[in-house]
Amino acid sequence: MVKPVPKLSTVEIARLIAQAGKVPAPASVRVERMEDQYGDEALRLVVVFPANLPVEKAMWNDVKPLVEKLRDFVYSKDNEDRFVYLKIIRLAEEPVAAE
Repeated sequence: MVKPVPKLSTVEIARLIAQAGKVPAPASVRVERMEDQYGDEALRLVVVFPANLPVEKAMWNDVKPLVEKLRDFVYSKDNEDRFVYLKIIRLAEEPVAAE
């Protein structure tokens, strides 16, 4: 049986942003179903930052507190059943072509 993907409400996301302290606010956050390299069911947390966010404000140390809170929240909301992978995007970045 395929489990549903945990949903994050805008209220939950706003609360996690506030808890993370002074961090850049993402343009969007979503959770997707995926399979890991072993074929096991997993989740992908996609955090998209706006294009107008300066690169120097989008470094890992700047976004890490929020991303970790979001990831932990998704993991607990999924009852710790599936691993939560991260995908962090800044809209101003060029898409990477698949090889």
